[in-house]
Formats: sequence, C-alpha cells, structure tokens
Amino acid sequence: MLVLRLVLSTVLVVAVAALPPCDDARRLSGSPCDPQINPLPPTALPTQLPTQTILVPMTSASPPLAPRLHVEPVCFADKSFEPLPGAFKPWVAYKYLKANGPFVTTVSKDLMGGQTLKVQNAGKPIEVVNFNCVHEDNEWKARVKDTALLQDILTVRLHDGWCDAWPAKDGPKPPHCLIPVEKCLLQDISLYRSMDDMLGLRLDYGHCPISAVPGTRLPGEKQATIMVGLKRVPDTGTLSTPNVRGFFEDVCHTTNPAATPASTSLDLNKAKEPNAQENCFAASADSEDVSSLNEFATLPCFNDFRVYTLLDVNNRFPVLPVMDSDYAWLLSKLPVGRNPQDSPCAKVNQAKAMFGAVKMDRVCVHFEGMQERTCNNTCGKTCLPSKPFTATTTGGPTIPPPLCIDCEAYEIIYALIATFLVVMLSYYTYLSNTMSFVAVWFFVPLPENPHQSFNNLGPQNVPHHTKLNKHLHMPAFMGMFFIAGVWSFIIYYCINFFDTLLCWLIGMEQCIRVLPFQYWFDEAHYMAVNGTFAQNQLSHLTVDEAGRWIWPHVGPRRIINNDWCPGRLIGMIVATWLSTWFLLCWWRAEQKVAIMKTTIKQEVIVEEQGLGGGMAAVGGSAAGAGGMLTKTLAFFGGSYVPQQ
Repeated sequence: MLVLRLVLSTVLVVAVAALPPCDDARRLSGSPCDPQINPLPPTALPTQLPTQTILVPMTSASPPLAPRLHVEPVCFADKSFEPLPGAFKPWVAYKYLKANGPFVTTVSKDLMGGQTLKVQNAGKPIEVVNFNCVHEDNEWKARVKDTALLQDILTVRLHDGWCDAWPAKDGPKPPHCLIPVEKCLLQDISLYRSMDDMLGLRLDYGHCPISAVPGTRLPGEKQATIMVGLKRVPDTGTLSTPNVRGFFEDVCHTTNPAATPASTSLDLNKAKEPNAQENCFAASADSEDVSSLNEFATLPCFNDFRVYTLLDVNNRFPVLPVMDSDYAWLLSKLPVGRNPQDSPCAKVNQAKAMFGAVKMDRVCVHFEGMQERTCNNTCGKTCLPSKPFTATTTGGPTIPPPLCIDCEAYEIIYALIATFLVVMLSYYTYLSNTMSFVAVWFFVPLPENPHQSFNNLGPQNVPHHTKLNKHLHMPAFMGMFFIAGVWSFIIYYCINFFDTLLCWLIGMEQCIRVLPFQYWFDEAHYMAVNGTFAQNQLSHLTVDEAGRWIWPHVGPRRIINNDWCPGRLIGMIVATWLSTWFLLCWWRAEQKVAIMKTTIKQEVIVEEQGLGGGMAAVGGSAAGAGGMLTKTLAFFGGSYVPQQ
C-alpha cells in the first residue's frame, strides 16, 4: 500500500523495489515475514518490475529546549534577602512584584475613575532649607527635616471624588468630604540614574497616618510612592523648567550660601506654561494599591503600599522638563547601581519575585495652589460645570434643573392633619383667653321679659353676644384672625419637619421641601440611569413626570431634581387659616351669653286672728282676715290685710 503525504518542506524522492506479495500480505496482517529457504540452485533473475516513488519529509534538527526558569520567592521577612541600606522598601518590592491574573483587580465601579489625588502646597516653591541630603541605595535623597513636617510639603490626600461636584448653592461641604480615604506625608524626593544613562525621580511617602489598612496593621505602616518622569528638552532661554538640577545641586552636592531661593527652589509652577484653561503638567495618575498575598499574617512578605505614576493629558510618562545640560550634569554626578534592576526601564526580574495582589485605578490629580491659577484639572466622579471653549457644544446627558413638583397626595394628608389641629388649637386658645378673666355679671334685659313671670327660662330668653356686647364684636373677630394664622403656620411647618425625619428614617425621597437642608439630588444615580441623550430626554420632568400621581408610601423618583421651594406651603396655610377664621367667626356670632337666674322666696308672718277671734294661726296659714281688732285697726289705718 502506498501512502502519499503532502508536506510544505523540501521532499526527497526515493526509489524502492516492490516487496513480494507474501511479504505485503504479512505486513498488512501484522505478522513478520519468515526468511525464505530455497535448496535448488539459483535460477535466472526475473524480469525487473518498474520502480515506484513515495514522498517523505526531510528530517531537520529541532532547536534545543530552553532551560526551565526557576523563580525564587523572596520576602523582606527572610534574612536571606536584604536590600541595600536605606532602600525605600515599597520601591524595592514594586520592582520584584509578581501579580497573577486573579490577583489583579480594580476598585468598585462607584469609585472607578472618580477618585482625586490632592497634592497640598504644590503651588509653593519647594525650598532647600527644609531638606537634608541623604545618600542611600545609590540615590540622592532630599529628606524633609523634622521642623518642616508641619508645612505639609507635597502631602497627598486621596478623596473618593463625590464631593468635588458639591453645588455651591447648598452651602459648605459636609464634614465627611473633608476626611480623605488616604493621607500620606512626604519623606524623600529621590533622584537616581540607571545603567543605561537615564534619570528617575520619585516622591517617597514614608508615613500614611490615614489609610484603609488591614486589621492586623498598626496605623501608619502603609507607605506610598509617586513616580515622576523626566523629559529632556533643549537648552533655550525661553523655556522654563522646575529647576531639578538647581534643587539637588544645592541640597546634595555643593551648598552655595549666596544662592537665592529662586535659583535653588523646585517650582512645579514652571513645569508648564501657565494657562488656567489647560491641564496641568500631570493630569492624572495610575494608582496601584499593592498588598502581599499573606497580608494578614503576623509577618507579611511586605507591608501594603500604593504606587502612583504621573501621566500628562496624553497619557505620557515624562512630565517634568529638564534641560539637556542639566540632565547631563546630573548623570555625571549620580552613582550607578550594580543591579540592572535599578534602571527605570529595566525588564522585570525573572529570577526573584515578591508575590502580591494589585488593585488598579486611574485617579485625577489636583495640585492645590496651581488649580485654576496656572492650570486646571477637572476632577470628580461627576462632571463640574465649565465654560465651553467653542461656540458650539455637542449634545449629551445633562442634569435637569431643580423644579418644584406637585405632590397632591402629600398635600391632602397635610391639609387633613393641619385643619383638625388648627381648628382645635385656635378654639381652645380663644377660650383660654376669654375665660381667664373674672366674670362680672350685669343686669340686662332678656328677650320676652322673663323677669315678669315665674316661668322657667328657655332658649328664646338667652341673647347673643353680638346683640349685648356690640363693642366686643370686632376685637373678638380680629383676635381669632391672628390666633388662626399663627397656629396655621406652626402646624404646617411642624408637619413638614416630621415628614423630613420620616423620609430620612425610611430612606425615601421627600416630596414637599421648603427648607434648604431638605434638598438633595443624587447626580450619580441620575447619570447612571440616563447614560445617553435619548434617555436623558425621557427622564425630564416635563415629559416623564407631568401629571403623574405620586403615592405617599413610595415618594417621588430619585431621577427627579425636586428643588426646595419656601413658598409651596403658603397656599395651604392661607386656605386653612381663612377657613378656620370663618368657622370661628360664625361660632362667635352664634355664641350666646351666659345668664344667671336668681329666684327670691319670701315668707311673711302676720296676725291671722286678733281680738275676738284669738291667735289660731300666724304666718298666713289660716283662713280669714284676722280678728275683729285687727280688721278695725287696719280699716282706720288704711293698711292692707292680705287674704290667704
């Protein structure tokens, strides 16, 4: 059986003789061919069959396998691995760091791209008098003096970015906006060179008093470093530079007492031509929050640290300009490390590794003292309002303006509760004032003259206040007018205050807002819902919320920018005020005075019987006009003798 194999390499044509049929059959069956034994003398050779060809690949030598690389894990806790004296351990660990894929993560989406790294006092020139020179780890280190620690020289504070867009109309920022996520103090400004003639600059932060450290860490053990790229620029008299050479020359090489602070200070304002509408020399920074895989151990491989890499607006690493002559001078003076790992562009060390986990993010850089003066970096989780650089703008999601919306259901509840309370309190307030004085009774004529008879008094005999006390009629009405007004204002605003407390307690949006502290609009939630311009149009109040009934147990949606409106309760207050006043006036007009009926019962004792008749009874209990003598005296005297 012939097999044709097609290959892409060079082939070799080989001619072979056809095998005997028996051998072919045996080979196909898998049994070996036995040697043939022929005792007869050899005969003539048979006719030679035509030759056949097959294609076989040409063999070539395979390349030798590379030796397997052995990676040695190292840690600072191991005595066998000791960095150079004075080496900044986060920088050493970062050069040996190995992080596998599952251990490279990002911050949460609420913080991603929104955190702000604020560099304090970046706009002030960094003077030489506040630093000492330290020669460690083949580096020049300008170390901050103890007396200058309170000056917060380039102190960095990491904020979450949510408070950067705090509206100015809402007053000062809340207290939590003033507390950073991390705060680190500058220790050294380190300058070094590599074996391939490159300069590197770092800002080393040896103490972070505020940091999200694990529970087993002591406060302040976390450290940070900022890598700053240096770029060579031609020697020209017009281009300004931050004066890297002048600063380190005076700190670590030769001290010139006659030098002025302007000639020796490191001034970041000169890293770029001043323009308040353009970004600063560094617009953002890559943030790498590094931790050891055994960070919760008693002796972890290394302590947590954070590495920032400054980048310009075009994501380029070299940000600080250094003139060619200054660059060459620094290269000639700085020592060269023996380890190729010292190069800023060195490949990752393959023989040794410190295994860890990295949490990545891109943060905005805010240079305090330079912001909006010599440059402007727009930072924050939400976009800040800014003036457009051109006359035309492109459409996109926008924050809707604050509006006062109708809250019919809430207003009904407000009116029901307030009306009941206002009427009740106004009524008892009026009674408490009118009855607080001592009542004085006067004799006044009553309707239908009940004093002329001994019949019982009825409703027809009780007069109204308005008829008897006509001079108190209008003062009473005016008093009830002010009483009802005061209680109307107090009750409605108290209901609104308790409504605010209830909404805060259950986490619901308040619909009726009348005071500044009640206003709050979650712009981040709005932008998350309205990611496009079309969605933004659908969620505006005039289209999406017009005429929609807002249930009290649900509240308005969070995407509605419900403003605080101080006059939105005035209508209900006036309605309740006047309604209560009319009700009280009607009650006062129909109110009847209190009357007192006094009944006097008299008993007269006289002679019933006198001379000739005796004294049988007195006091008018006996019949007759009395005795004869009594009648006679009464006749002559002209007096009247009562008849019983």
